[in-house]
Parts: sequence; structure tokens; C-alpha cells
Amino acid sequence: MNRALSVAAAAALLAACGSEPLRVDALQRARFGRKRWPTAAIELGSQVAARRYLLTGWSDTEQRGELNYRWASGREAGLRFVRRPAPTRIRLLGCSGDGQPVEAELAVNRHPVGKVGFQAEGSEALVDVAPELLAASGENTLTLRFLRDITVETVMRRNRPVFRPRNLGLARVTFGPPGAAAGELVRLERRSVQARDGGLGTRAGATVTTYWHLRKGSTLQLGIRNPPQELAATLEARVRILCRDRSTQWRQRLAPGESIEAELELELCPGQPAALQFETGPDHDPDLAAELHWAAATVTAPRARPKPAPAAPPPLPADTPVVLIVLDAAAAKHFHSYGYHRPTTPNLDRLAEEGTLFERAYAPAAFTLGSVGSILTGHYPESHGVIHPHLKLPPPAATLAEILRQAGYKTASLIGNHHAGATFGYHQGFEVQEVWRIRPRSKGQFVPASYDNYAENLLPAIERFVAGQRGQPLFLYLHFREPHSPYWPPQPYDRLFPTRYRGTISGERREMVALERGLLVNPAEVLEHLVALYDGNLAYVDAQVGRALEILRRHRLYQRSWIIVTADHGESFLEHGEMRHSSSVYEQNVHIPLLMKFPAAQPRGQARVRELASLVDLLPTVAAGLGLEVPATVQGTDLRTLVFHPGVSPRRTVLALTVPQYDGAALIGERYKLISMPLERRVELYDLRRDPNETDNLAARAPLRAGLMLQELRALRARHRALRPWSPGEAVIDSETREALRALGYVNG
Repeated sequence: MNRALSVAAAAALLAACGSEPLRVDALQRARFGRKRWPTAAIELGSQVAARRYLLTGWSDTEQRGELNYRWASGREAGLRFVRRPAPTRIRLLGCSGDGQPVEAELAVNRHPVGKVGFQAEGSEALVDVAPELLAASGENTLTLRFLRDITVETVMRRNRPVFRPRNLGLARVTFGPPGAAAGELVRLERRSVQARDGGLGTRAGATVTTYWHLRKGSTLQLGIRNPPQELAATLEARVRILCRDRSTQWRQRLAPGESIEAELELELCPGQPAALQFETGPDHDPDLAAELHWAAATVTAPRARPKPAPAAPPPLPADTPVVLIVLDAAAAKHFHSYGYHRPTTPNLDRLAEEGTLFERAYAPAAFTLGSVGSILTGHYPESHGVIHPHLKLPPPAATLAEILRQAGYKTASLIGNHHAGATFGYHQGFEVQEVWRIRPRSKGQFVPASYDNYAENLLPAIERFVAGQRGQPLFLYLHFREPHSPYWPPQPYDRLFPTRYRGTISGERREMVALERGLLVNPAEVLEHLVALYDGNLAYVDAQVGRALEILRRHRLYQRSWIIVTADHGESFLEHGEMRHSSSVYEQNVHIPLLMKFPAAQPRGQARVRELASLVDLLPTVAAGLGLEVPATVQGTDLRTLVFHPGVSPRRTVLALTVPQYDGAALIGERYKLISMPLERRVELYDLRRDPNETDNLAARAPLRAGLMLQELRALRARHRALRPWSPGEAVIDSETREALRALGYVNG
């Protein structure tokens, strides 16, 4: 047995129980780990395939003939590629944007390597690069500096001129050995890491990194083969383990047709995040077409000692009224009960004192559509599927309202945001649904004088529904528009928190965009003013929540009711350069309030819960709390365990997403938070215990922890997509709904 290596099982193994050892397929985990191989080809015309290679200086793509081209947008454009020092030929396939010849100086790692020229579609240029110009780490840049001014093309889009730079269009960049003809280079364009018969095939120079949480007593069983192939070569299999301050390596050369099996003890650094790397050599010849086949790589670990599960709290009476209140765009950091300096939420503070406040509750999406779907179905957004404004929840989806209605509840949804309404399928299970409409003026602009989407307008509907349900249990879902923009609180809330600002900014979306882009005078005073208006909006809706609770008291329901107050997402005020919420998953956008007041007859649980909670937990919490069956596919957990069993946490992490066009996501743990923005090739890691404002990115200083969390994030997202129990339908947005959404800043034009 080779004892040169030491790796533990994954973090997921820690929760396992039983006497049999636990086995984890490391090659399956490789799907979500980090893959690095010599760059063979970059398809620049592909929106997806080119992402990992693009640096600055690129614009949109366009099809010309049989090729897709990506246009350079400035005098300089750059790409990244992976290739350790070796003689290299680069082939560029491109065209001129205006039919005139385009010349560019080509540089590798800022070292000039020659000039290239393009004219007609499909023009080809070849450049040879000396190995000494390539970085030893394998991370390189390719830069084109153009020798003439940019050509700009004007096209009309929605009756508006759009200016597109037209300098050079590149379809493909290919890397290979010197002297290789175009046909030989094309042969190298296939991927260097791909699935092979249940295992993994890797070519020379490729590295696949998986991340683990180390544990004592683990082993790695390997099965490796260098299969007979047309272009056979002797290859070297390597397994490397890296901890924070230590590393070691096992290696074995395999001739064509040779196979080996090995077992490695993994004991290097228990209790720490670690990287387990599978590499294929030799590094000096990245153009070998021969492929090493990793047939098996299994981590075996002792199972953890089982922990007894806490007893489930007893269910509430079957006729318990349930009131779910959602405040739109209400960030936890602006609630007085969460430590905010202004008295924004006196009524909700009193409610929190009577019940339980969840200190670390998160929205699964930084936008209404995704989060409301999670509230109503108990599924994360990529599982319930309603993540685009053209999609809706289909009839097969089981919602909280349907579960309660089948149990004999009268159900009502009274909402001030159409993204929570019937257009997107969120009416399912509600016998009563009212959506407050907005009166627009010309060109879709809105002003306070004509604006009437105020929380108080829902109060008469609340009164009617509550008064009409005598003798029958009720489920009431209230979705107030406030404090979401526009920040137009009525008097006296518009001046509740005075500032130095004396201008005319009134909180319209276009004004916030102008502030974000640095187009306003006295931006600090404007920002202070907008925050005060937002806080006024929050104080206003808090008062209306107080009036809604008074209706329950008047009808003698308050003491018997299970009341839950939360938000669908938060709001940004330039904490990270943004005046919006949907495009990032920083704390101000996804850390939300969550308050629960149980019926008076329920024994009092914890006043404050510090463990993680998510909106996906509301359906299983309410269903289980009423003694009803929880759908098997639900991805949330019963939060009552946290309330009545202090210190017991059923989960380690929660997930949050941006809107799909940004493809951003966050994995939030008990202490650390990882943010992935793949379109920007950006990964951020924060220690929320030490750095709650997310100002100190630790990703470069803690690469193993960042890699472990990124791997888990990718695996979770893939699982959510794969486990989608239904296919979303098509949403049809009528003109009235479109105008209402435009008022909230969801629709442009």
C-alpha cells in the first residue's frame, strides 16, 4: 500500500452515520470541481464556451456565413489561455467588420510575437510562440492591439439607434505544436477532460481538482489505464493532495495498454479543507492526443457517530389561522429589531418580542419571482423553475395554499406586486386573490400624484376576508409592495427621517440608476435622501402591518394565529456600487427578516434563532406545524426544530441566486459565504462573522475553502435543476400587468 498521500472524505460525510464505511466517487465529484487543461481552441462566437477565456475589449457576437464571430470593441482585446511552456503555434480565424483590412499586433503575456491581418470572412493567421514566453504556471494572456481606428456600425433596436463597434471579428483561436497545419490544429480542438465509460479521460497537461474536508482514517482506491489508442504515448498519472501549509504527491508512469490499481492512505491534514488533484503528464508536450483513463477513484472514510434527532414539536390545532406577510424588498439591516439605528419597525418589533426572530434568514433569490415561488412550493428557484418573467408555475406544482385548502382552510392572496400573482401561476390554491392595480400616466412614468399602490389599499380586502370566514380556518397571504421602489411614502412618512438634501429627487427608478452611474450632483446627499425615503416606506408599511394585525385582534383571531412576517429579498444602496437588488447576492440583497408569532397556547421557544433559515423552509414548517403531510420533493426543512431545540441545526448551508442574466449565486454557511459570478469570472469568499459588510474578499488567501464551497455550490445548483418535479408554463403578460410591473422598475421602455 502506498502511504505517500493523505485525504479525508468530503464535508458531506461528516453528517453520515452507521458502522459501514462510507464511499464517495471522487470522479463524480470532479463534475463540480476545477478542471484545468491546455487550451486547444477558443470558440469566440459561442456565448457559453467563450466565457472562461474572455478578458477585456470584446462586444457582441454575430453569425456570418457558417461561422459565429465575436467583435472586438476597442483598440485592444484580450484572451486568457492555459498552456505550460512548450513550442506553440496559434491559429486565428477572423474577419474584418467593414470589409477593409484589419491589422493587429499580437502579444503573449505582453511580449510581442508578430503582426496578423484579416480581411474577408474566414481569414486565417498563424503565429509561432517560443516556449520561454509562456508562464510556468500555465496561465497566459493573448492580446491584440489594432493598428487602425474602430469602425462603428449603427443599427436600430426598438426605434432607437444602437452603436456597435466593428473592428475585428474572431471566430476561433486554436493552439498547437509549431509547424502544424490548419487541419492538424483542428484535430486538437476537442476537450482535454471528458467522461469515459463511467470514469474520466484526461490528456497530457490536464488537472482535475476536487475539494474535500479532511478526516482521519480515509483511503483512496485508484484504477488507472493508458488504453491502446491510435496516437499512443507513455503518460504519467499523478495524484496530489494540498492542504493549507502542506502537500504531497503520488505518481506512476503507464505505457500504452498498461493498467494499475493502487490504494493510498489519506492522513495528511485532518480537520482542514483540502484539494485532491488528478493530473496527467507529461507537462512539456501538451499536444499529445493520447488520453489517460481514470476508471475509478473512490474515497472511503469511517462513518461519523450518529447524533440522535430531536423530537418534532407537537403540531398545532388543525384550525389554527395562518397569516403570512411578505414585505417587498425589505432588507433585514433596515429593521430596528435587527439592529438598525432608526425606529423603522415599531409594530414588527413588538411582534418579534411576542415570538421568534430568525437572525440569519435568507432569500433564495434576489428577485421576487424566484423567492415567491420558493415560499409557495418549498423548492429553490432553479427547481420550481419560475426564474424568468415569461415563465409561470404549472398546475402540477403543489403549493402551500393548495395543501392548506385541501385540509379545509379558506385561502386568500392579497398582493401589491404582480410578480406574486396569477400571471406567474402563484394564484394556485387561493380561493380569493386580489392584486392592487396602478394607474399609469403617459410613457409609463409614474408620479406620486397619480400613484395609488399603497399598502393601506389592501386593508379593506383583509377586513372583508377575515370577517367572512367565521367558523372556518383561514390562510391569508399578504404581499405588500412597500418598501420596494418607487420610494414614495405618503405623509408624514415622506419626512419621517429628515436629511440635508433639498433637491427634487423623489425616488423614481431612473433617478437611482443615474446615481449608480455617477450622473447626479451631490451624490452623497442624494444617497442619504433615498435611504431616508426607503426607511420612510418601511415605516409606513410597518404601520399598515400594525393595522392588519389590529383587524385580527378585532375579530378575536390574533391570539390563536400563527403569524409569519418576512421579505422576498432586500435592497442595495451603493454598498457594492449598485442601486438595485436583482443583480447581486450580497447581504443587503438576500439577508431578510423572518419573524414568527406562534399561537398563545403554544409553549414559548427561543426568542432569537441564530442558525440558518431560508424561505424554502416556510412550506414544510407550516405544513408540519399543522400536522399535514409535507411533499416528498420539498427542499426546505421544518424551522420549528430551531425554535424549540436550541443549538440543533438541520443544515449547513443555504443558497441564493441573482436573476438568470447575471447567473450569480451565493452559498452561505454558518460562518463563510461564497459568491460566484461566472459570467464575470469572479469568485468571492467572506467571513461573515468577522466581516458582515463583505469588504474583505478572502478567495485568493483561502483557495481551498473557496474551492470547497464553490464545488458544493455547483453541485447544489445541478441537483436543483435535475430534481425539478414539473416543467414551468408560459406566462402571458397583459398590458395592464405590464404597466404595473413598469411602475416597479421591472419593465423598460
